[in-house]
Amino acid sequence: MLSISTTVNGNTTTYDIVKTVTSNYSVADLDQILLCNGTFTVSLLKASTFAGKTIIITNVGSGTITLDPYQSETIS
Repeated sequence: MLSISTTVNGNTTTYDIVKTVTSNYSVADLDQILLCNGTFTVSLLKASTFAGKTIIITNVGSGTITLDPYQSETIS
């Protein structure tokens, strides 16, 4: 998978840009591309967390991926 590393105050953190997801998953604020394979639910964070961002969630398998919006938010 593709990842990037950042160093702040001597602490290095690595983030996956492309993640493969195969079971129930809660989107993290640094997620960018999720390749989903299987039948499970992807839970989304509050929409305001993603203001100005695009997250690509794609089904690369034959299962059913259910998107679960945050609380009473909806997907349009």
